Amino acid sequence: MLKKAWKIFQNDIKNGKTGLLVAVCYLAFMKFVLHNSCPVVLVTGFPCPGCGLTRAGLHLLSGEWLQASKLNFAIYPITGLVVAAAVLRYFQDKSLKCLVKYMVMLMIFMIVYYIYRMITMFPEVPPMTYYDDSFVAGIVKWIRMCYNQ
Repeated sequence: MLKKAWKIFQNDIKNGKTGLLVAVCYLAFMKFVLHNSCPVVLVTGFPCPGCGLTRAGLHLLSGEWLQASKLNFAIYPITGLVVAAAVLRYFQDKSLKCLVKYMVMLMIFMIVYYIYRMITMFPEVPPMTYYDDSFVAGIVKWIRMCYNQ
């Protein structure tokens, strides 16, 4: 059973190597060149529904569950969905189409949770803070500087 799951996993990696390479290059460029991995934050300065998920995932992996939930509670349903997908794909050799409705529910949850976090946490509680070094903030500063001269 594990041998078969490993074979399927290897095949998935082989078939998705271009996408994985593009994703790794994108994340490396965003992190090391632009110093932020979120395009929404870079452009607007406002947090997105996924803000805090990377740090929440790292806390979850470290066993710091309370800290993970404080950063972005959506890490828990996302983790559940990833585990379900892995079990279906690699151990039961089934299609993932049955998870589509749960992904839609997850997206709706994340949007509602984002609105809640913007109302209750923005802009004082990280990661729901405004980032001054965004593209839009730079344009606004430039316009104000031109207008004041």
